[in-house]
Amino acid sequence: MTEAATAAQPRRPNRQRFALLTGLCGLAVVQPLLEVFGASPETFILLDISTFAAVTWLVWLCLAVPVVLFLIERLAAIVGSRAAQVARVVTVAVPVGLFAARLFSAAPRGIAVPLAVLVGLAAGYAIERSNFARSWASMTVVALPVFLMLFALSPAGEVFRGATHLPPAAAGVADTPVVMVVFDELPTATLMNGSATIDAELFPGFARLAALSTWYPDATTVAPRTPDAIPAIVTGNLPPADGRAALARNYDHTVFSLLADSHRQVAYEQITGMCPRNICSDGGGTVQANTSAALRSLTLDTYAEVVGWSGNTQLRTYFDAPFDETAPRRIDTFIDELNAEPATVHYLHTLFPHGPYLYTGEGRRYDAPNFTRGLFGVRWLDETSATLGRQRHIEQTRLADAKVTALLDRLEAQGQLNDALIIVTADHGIAFGSGEIDRGLSTTNAAQVLWVPLFVKYPGRDGGVVDTRAARTIDIVPTIVDVLGADTGDARFDGTSLLGEPTTLDTLLVTGWGRSELEPSQGRFVAVSAATGRADLANLQPVNPRMGGVDGLYAFGEFGPELFARPVRELEVLAPSGEVAVLETRYADRTWPDRGDRPLYLSGHIKRPPSDEHLAVAVNGVVAAVVPTSIFSGHEETSWWTLVPAKLMDREGDNTLALYVVTTSDDGPALVPLELRVE
Repeated sequence: MTEAATAAQPRRPNRQRFALLTGLCGLAVVQPLLEVFGASPETFILLDISTFAAVTWLVWLCLAVPVVLFLIERLAAIVGSRAAQVARVVTVAVPVGLFAARLFSAAPRGIAVPLAVLVGLAAGYAIERSNFARSWASMTVVALPVFLMLFALSPAGEVFRGATHLPPAAAGVADTPVVMVVFDELPTATLMNGSATIDAELFPGFARLAALSTWYPDATTVAPRTPDAIPAIVTGNLPPADGRAALARNYDHTVFSLLADSHRQVAYEQITGMCPRNICSDGGGTVQANTSAALRSLTLDTYAEVVGWSGNTQLRTYFDAPFDETAPRRIDTFIDELNAEPATVHYLHTLFPHGPYLYTGEGRRYDAPNFTRGLFGVRWLDETSATLGRQRHIEQTRLADAKVTALLDRLEAQGQLNDALIIVTADHGIAFGSGEIDRGLSTTNAAQVLWVPLFVKYPGRDGGVVDTRAARTIDIVPTIVDVLGADTGDARFDGTSLLGEPTTLDTLLVTGWGRSELEPSQGRFVAVSAATGRADLANLQPVNPRMGGVDGLYAFGEFGPELFARPVRELEVLAPSGEVAVLETRYADRTWPDRGDRPLYLSGHIKRPPSDEHLAVAVNGVVAAVVPTSIFSGHEETSWWTLVPAKLMDREGDNTLALYVVTTSDDGPALVPLELRVE
């Protein structure tokens, strides 16, 4: 067909052309995104997306790109027929090229991008020149309703369909108020001081809670991931074999449905929907100021990963990286609004102290890489990476501890501390070990991943009790039922009441997970030796065996306790080595000198091969941290990073930083100055 003949053709109906673009964009953009988001109901729960906002998002997803492409064609037509032809080829090439980019995503970018462009342009030219190709391409629009229907039937779609039934409530329930707080990613090991007791110096809030309640130090979770662990906690049952979404409609009963007739309920949930809105009032608020904008931003980021632009081969949604930077404020809101009067339930599941770690124990937010250095994928690079990851984790847990103190203060001030049934636990833990995976189960990390805090303050009973029975998080609901004297009818539990006779567990059944090294051996479940885990937990040491308390988080190594917080002028300083220490450029505008926010997290490298040594970081002439070094990100250089205590950074005027290698002399520790640069 000649150019003149093409120009002489009557203009194709605009709606036919728009339908063609919409269909192609549906295949290239809408389908892969709905597949990813459809499998992640937690994304919509975390962002508190309403049904109207979800429909608006779907309309935007289906029409935004084709509308832009169609407008480009209309504008080109104003310029002239030649420009219109070129525009029609290019607008088709865009969605087809994006579709091809997904197919070539495994190839090197230098090959994948040219191939995707060529395929897109070839398709655009063919559709422009051939009525047959154009007709077939136009038929793609019929697939769009199918994609939307599949999304509506997906786990994410369940979030907006609501509950299909209301399980029967328990009868004969006492009006005892219930307060339940579930922390996220908090292992029992974090709270321990190396001698089977809670570290009261680091965690006075948890120590106070233990003194008021019954502490179950041998309590374990039944799942290493939240969407399985939370339903188990609120149903009292092991996670089902089909791995269903964490939504109330998928479970026969929950603690919320059992107490629906007897208690007024407030539930703060973030990535689960276990309490239907017709039972619980939602006090959780939203994570983002504009959740619809946050969802659109997440959509763009996710699509970049779909086509391989981000360099991340693992698709991520908020469910995959469930960090809520507003979590401390959300906990404060829960506590401020807490009124544990008779016949009430107050439930909080907070994504805290879940990483990434960005808060100090005093509530100061610091600027640092979102995910802890030295954590490659799901595995710690070396001992330094694990130790300094644990440093940040403990600091953030100290803030969670402060919230426990505030919770107890609130209940005590209202005269409700003695009358309420108070339960504090965590959904799962996290492991810190050289070469170890952080959350998936291995043969050596179960003590940190599976053993979680469990404190129960029973109304009318004295506290300070340590119960060493093999408790599980699925025992919580049966215990609530027992304390409240409820008749649950046909509801059955895999867990047992903690008020009953202790049971013995030789084997822990825990849901399998793609990040775990251990494979399921009993259906969906991994079998873990309880005795081995208990022994490993008993043998775990504090992060700094040489020095306890908050200062111990910054004073590692043989000489850390002796050097920390001392003025450099009081120490032996040797001649400079001539070696160069590089501070990352991310600090260049704020650290030299600093008159604004204090950088509580510092990092860089030394221009030489790595070695086993410690560095002293001095702030304003005082040693603010002594930390081990590491090799990081494949660099053949010595890497270093650490938090520094705010108390040593907070002063008026300029702040200065110096870096020293810690060595020894005849008189003890000595410091070798390094030349510090910003690159």
